[in-house]
Amino acid sequence: MAITRYEPFRDLFRLQDQLFKTFGEAYGSREEGGLTGAWTPAVDVFEDADAITLKVELPEVDAKDVDIQVEANQLTVRGERKLEKAEDREGYHRIERTYGAFTRSFTLPSTAYLIGVVIFGIVGYIAYRYGKKMSLHATKWIGVVLMLYPYAISATWLLYVVGAGLCVGAYLSARA
Repeated sequence: MAITRYEPFRDLFRLQDQLFKTFGEAYGSREEGGLTGAWTPAVDVFEDADAITLKVELPEVDAKDVDIQVEANQLTVRGERKLEKAEDREGYHRIERTYGAFTRSFTLPSTAYLIGVVIFGIVGYIAYRYGKKMSLHATKWIGVVLMLYPYAISATWLLYVVGAGLCVGAYLSARA
């Protein structure tokens, strides 16, 4: 039988680490070295009429230490927040900020997805105008759905499947 050291809070700390991991890697686990644990900068992502914008919160990080890459439809931001030199920390009583390397990745819409949005938007507009002109309520509402549904679907394959189905529905309702 092996003799193990009794640590009354070990299970509590393990549970706490598991809980924090389920909510993301924003908190370092107890096994990591204190100041050099993993940290994740906060990011705001928003879209306007002209572009998709990312605002990354990088305090005390030089621009030369940040690498931004786009591969296919994946945007990756990498960098490192470096620990100050020991002589610059004179008078500090406590250092709680984490330092070290970080990586954040974001999936951008693919070209095929954007083309599908445009095509189904145009077809939806045509179906709406035709349905309104001919007093075909089903065709008119299918046209509205065709114009708006891409905002609810993020998968490219699903965009095309639903769009094709709605186009068939608009065609059949216009012929009826």
